[in-house]
Amino acid sequence: MLGSDALTLAVASAVGALVATLPYGFRESLPRPAVLAIGGGAAYATFCLAVWAGARLATVGLPSAALDQPGTFAVVLTLNFLVVGLQVAIPYYCYAGWRFVAPLAGAFAGTVVVLFLFLGVNGETDPIALYPSSSDRRWSSLSASSRSRSSASDGSCWGSQSVDSSDPIGVAGTPATVSPGGTS
Repeated sequence: MLGSDALTLAVASAVGALVATLPYGFRESLPRPAVLAIGGGAAYATFCLAVWAGARLATVGLPSAALDQPGTFAVVLTLNFLVVGLQVAIPYYCYAGWRFVAPLAGAFAGTVVVLFLFLGVNGETDPIALYPSSSDRRWSSLSASSRSRSSASDGSCWGSQSVDSSDPIGVAGTPATVSPGGTS
């Protein structure tokens, strides 16, 4: 999204440094550990999810499944809010309660990874929703395989599809088995 991986990494690192040093900078006036953890975690999760949404809306739009299945998308966003928020809430709690600084280094590293992934658009598996696009060839073949399995007439869950030798994990049909002579 920012034009290069180096610039994206630099921005993610700068924000990560800010996130990690913020409680240290206000160490004399920190609220109770739980207040800092909940408030900091919620603000951080809101910021990260806004970065994710902004990057997608500015470039390719939200994943189609987000619009097709808003209930599922809301659940995924809620779970991501909790997970991403805990990524900073726990280090902030540890720092405010016991003055542990090592967890803040973990908050820095986690922030760099999350923001680098959230700012990346195209070519990655969508890091938050994990919804593949309908134009992805692998997803299309998996979807076709799922439709074939669900309509199998012989009662088996795999139907009567043959194994594609270029598909060693069996996405396009029945599970592949490996024999000494190759995939069968």
